Amino acid sequence: MSNSKQLKNWPSNVQYTAKLHYSLPNLCRLIQEEVDSDRTKPQVIHYQPQSLVKIGSLKDFPNHPAYPHFGLFANKRIPPFTLILPYLGMVTPSNAADPSSDYCLGYYNHYAIDANKIGNEARFINDYRNVKDKPNVEFKEYIDKSSSQLMMGVFSTYKAIEKNEELLINYGKGFWKSRGLLQDDPSDKYLEHGFDFN
Repeated sequence: MSNSKQLKNWPSNVQYTAKLHYSLPNLCRLIQEEVDSDRTKPQVIHYQPQSLVKIGSLKDFPNHPAYPHFGLFANKRIPPFTLILPYLGMVTPSNAADPSSDYCLGYYNHYAIDANKIGNEARFINDYRNVKDKPNVEFKEYIDKSSSQLMMGVFSTYKAIEKNEELLINYGKGFWKSRGLLQDDPSDKYLEHGFDFN
């Protein structure tokens, strides 16, 4: 991973981080104790930072829903079911999370990770709607082998992501509903399965 000084298109008002931060002093330990006592633990993965992604401008794509902002793009071909990078930010209890943040997602049972003010490249992943037919990445929890810490990862789905292709995820029903933008579409099978805390 890079620091913000080396990242093209990184916003000056957001702190770059290469690790999770916690809003409360004992929160990391409390989450770890919950995970240790959980019978269905997430998969243990040895994550090695790689330069699989880059932040790209969307100013040349006026029809993109996130125009004229930014997106996250593949630096090279990414195989299916690959851990691309962790989603990093500030971990809080979900009831203390900022409901107006566009960068907040559910984490474990009742926590949230917010990358609004501190985060990494994963905060630039846009929703797939009106860009592609379906998402090409998804959020999954995993345990980092080196730190034994519970993480939220961005994984490629069943299909490879080609070089320069935008990474697109499903923001979920709660995200759009909380912003008054939800239009129920019974044919949208991805609408129900987002990863947010609403």
